[in-house]
Amino acid sequence: MEYTKDVIFNVNYKDKLGRIILSNKKSKSKILNIIKENKLVITVLCSLVVLISIDIVLVNNFIKLLTTM
Repeated sequence: MEYTKDVIFNVNYKDKLGRIILSNKKSKSKILNIIKENKLVITVLCSLVVLISIDIVLVNNFIKLLTTM
């Protein structure tokens, strides 16, 4: 339980002095680290979103074309 709290709150202990040091990491840097570590996954997801949106536009245009005939 204590270890889990330490991991969640990013608490580090110095061995010699026995002091607690709280990490001051920003959430923005965590997001950037996740993006840097998972470039392939991010690239695949972005391309998937773009291709799905193109598909939706093309299907809508085709339906409009059929309704005008």
